[in-house]
Amino acid sequence: MSKPFVELHPFYNVFIYLNRFKNIELPYRGYWQVRLIAEGSSCSEWDVKLEGKDRRDGEDTLLPACTQMKSAISRTIEVLYTDEEFQLADGFIFSFKANGSAKIELEFTMELWYCDKDQPPRLDKFQKLNSRKMNVCLEMSKICSVARLVHWDYGACASLTLSLIGSLVSLMPRRRKDPPDPPLSDALTRQYGEMCDSLLGTSKTLSKFIKNSSKHIGVELSQETDECESKESLVDGLMISPSPWKTLEMDAISLSTPLDSLFKQVVELCGRNEGVFRALLHSFSVWHTRRLSEAFFTVDRSSSQLGSCSLLPLSPLYHLLSTHEYIRQLPSHPLQSAQLDYTHDNMAFVFEEVFIPPSNSSSPVSPFNGSTSPPSNTTPESTLASSPIDAQQTYTESFLERLTEYAEKKESVKEEVCRVSGKEFRLMSECIRSQSLLEERIGEENGNKTGLHLIVLVHGLEGARDDLWPYRSTLKRMLQGREVHFLCSRINEGSTWGDVETLGKSLLKEMDEHVASLRSSVTRVSFIAHSLGGLIVRAAVSRPGTRGLAVSLNCLSGTPTTSVTLSSSLSPFKNVLLLGSSGDIMVPRHSALLSSCPAADKDRSSLAAAVNHMLDELHKELREKRVVRYSAIHRKHGEKLRGRPAHTSCVEDSVFIEKLLSTSAINYFY
Repeated sequence: MSKPFVELHPFYNVFIYLNRFKNIELPYRGYWQVRLIAEGSSCSEWDVKLEGKDRRDGEDTLLPACTQMKSAISRTIEVLYTDEEFQLADGFIFSFKANGSAKIELEFTMELWYCDKDQPPRLDKFQKLNSRKMNVCLEMSKICSVARLVHWDYGACASLTLSLIGSLVSLMPRRRKDPPDPPLSDALTRQYGEMCDSLLGTSKTLSKFIKNSSKHIGVELSQETDECESKESLVDGLMISPSPWKTLEMDAISLSTPLDSLFKQVVELCGRNEGVFRALLHSFSVWHTRRLSEAFFTVDRSSSQLGSCSLLPLSPLYHLLSTHEYIRQLPSHPLQSAQLDYTHDNMAFVFEEVFIPPSNSSSPVSPFNGSTSPPSNTTPESTLASSPIDAQQTYTESFLERLTEYAEKKESVKEEVCRVSGKEFRLMSECIRSQSLLEERIGEENGNKTGLHLIVLVHGLEGARDDLWPYRSTLKRMLQGREVHFLCSRINEGSTWGDVETLGKSLLKEMDEHVASLRSSVTRVSFIAHSLGGLIVRAAVSRPGTRGLAVSLNCLSGTPTTSVTLSSSLSPFKNVLLLGSSGDIMVPRHSALLSSCPAADKDRSSLAAAVNHMLDELHKELREKRVVRYSAIHRKHGEKLRGRPAHTSCVEDSVFIEKLLSTSAINYFY
């Protein structure tokens, strides 16, 4: 097929609004800014400009928002305190020409830059400390309107909420040959129809966006364009035109002119509007919460069954899930981040077994998963969720609609999991409510008025205090507004080959000194321990003279921990969470989950008898406690993950940690 005489070059605009910046725990006091860089292999003629004037006229702004070498730079803020929050309110418009006519893939890099407070805050004095990459897909006939949360970790712990509105703004014609033009042809008619579909379709979705946002912006759209009639009349005009190629050129220009104006109107009316922003951010929150809960299965059991409940067959379950359409076809977020989001490549499969004491069988059903899990203090309908706008109804073309297409696939995979495991598992994504979990709870005061909750994180053999930092940073984001303090234990660094009782005594000393330095009284204590760290915690709490501490023990969360007998080391805790990973041979899953050892069950030696006796005593100790067992398969490596990598995966995989905490474990820390 020969190329048309007139080429149509699509031009796009993308408006990005940097809303709120929060210091979760940045390493330095000083000057900070966010820099945004865009690129795309199918794009050219890039440009970026600051949208509108600085909205903080008259304020004492250190450095206002600006652009430099095609990078967008937020206003500079001075961070002095932990949990400090700033309203950036900086908007930028990226413009580019697309080198194709279908979907356009863009990559945005969000960089976090720092300047020492003892230096003047000049752009050339800043240094980059961390970055996050995001991808967005733009289509010719639709707008993309999304908001999301971005956070940085590992030495630069902060978060940012932002929104994006992007669309086609023009199709500019360019002749490939000089006149005379050939007569009207099927190729020309087809090209003209595609042009009308793109320009009129985009115009319609932009108008619809304004109309759906009218309750927030106070503007009613007078009349929507009727796409079908407009296209039909335009095609009729082409058919009778004496110069159809010239008509295509002129109509491309005439249809593009109002489209560019309409995009500017959307940015002006909706781009910085708080109500519109909150609705879009709620949509992301719903998606994020549901997405993390995918491939997370749960079942309730009586605590009396803890000793008789065999291990799950993870190998066949892995093969079932890794090849199922339910996993392969889960929709992604329009503004995707492979570093932050739960994707096909980093997806983990988790199986939760909740063992509930008979005395608690009438406990109130949790709004979190529909089971008798502990009642959650997470606000069922958060500030965003209860705002006057219903994101799923208002933004009808939202990605949330596509989630309903997977109902049959979910039912199918759930039935297969129940068949292979022999247990009546439920899929968490079918039970979880549309609630916000992280910083999306804008303005929500969800404080705990009962006193300070101290969460102690204890590393394992030859470990260091930073080993459990991903748990700390994730919990800190999720428990914002609550009286929570963290202690990453370091007293046993370099000494973990010593006697466990001595290590436990050292941990208690470290905790006593830390608590004495706090201004608030500690009313609850929880532990997160990895490997040997679990034994150290149990040795600490079972020491004589710790009865006052035992009263406050709330939760012991153990990432693979060996089950060595320590008298009354688990009974002081209200909740005991156990995690075992597939492929871990340093702490086998049966040991991590306090389950019987298949080899010991067949062995008739005195050693096997001692192991079984040890387990029986532990199970008796836990009979009146809530015990949760998590069996995890890390999707990135699957069954190939063995040895130490399998043992440490649960403390190194930040996306898995967010999935585990947000979908279930966070409820036990309230």
